Amino acid sequence: MSGRIKQIINQILDKKSNGSDLIKLTLKTKFVLKGIDPDKYSEVSSDDPAVLEKLKSVAQDFDVEVDFN
Repeated sequence: MSGRIKQIINQILDKKSNGSDLIKLTLKTKFVLKGIDPDKYSEVSSDDPAVLEKLKSVAQDFDVEVDFN
């Protein structure tokens, strides 16, 4: 399923930022520091299993529950 990475990134950003653009920008920076560039992925990007595993780790670090199915 393509685009799943972008959906998960957006879920994490939305849940953790609570609508704050400043917090969302800070979280995007943290994603980059963890090896995931949120702007690199789109709805048509292929889903790399290694990136999905990193996203699971990021979600845990941010204490956010995300459906990975």
